[in-house]
Amino acid sequence: MIGVIGEVPMVRESNVTFKQITFDDLEKGDSFLSAYDAVFIMKEELPVAASPQYAKIYKLAGIPFFFFESSKILPTYIDASISYQDFPDTLSGFFVLGYDGGTGHQFGTGLYNDTNNETNVKSAYSDIFGQIETGL
Repeated sequence: MIGVIGEVPMVRESNVTFKQITFDDLEKGDSFLSAYDAVFIMKEELPVAASPQYAKIYKLAGIPFFFFESSKILPTYIDASISYQDFPDTLSGFFVLGYDGGTGHQFGTGLYNDTNNETNVKSAYSDIFGQIETGL
């Protein structure tokens, strides 16, 4: 099961289960997060996701977190000393940034030919599900 903060994405896979969660849920810690294979944080929620109190959660949780359509770099979310508002936007080319607190592994997935359309977005989600399934 994948926790989603924000709007649940439309994907091609029928075997993936999503459950909407909140930032308050993240603060419940491992006892809550252990029920999930990963957490997706959608674009509209990214400014809140970069709040300093969540950086520690991302780092200590034993599951990966994915930040969708971010105009910021990954440290904006996992380094409590970096302010979302103060950090400039970047054109990273990534559709999603990921961080696995269990391993410290950082990764990103782009869209084919940097083209944002339904087919490419669904392909990116399929890639992410593959990464989750294989343990990143």
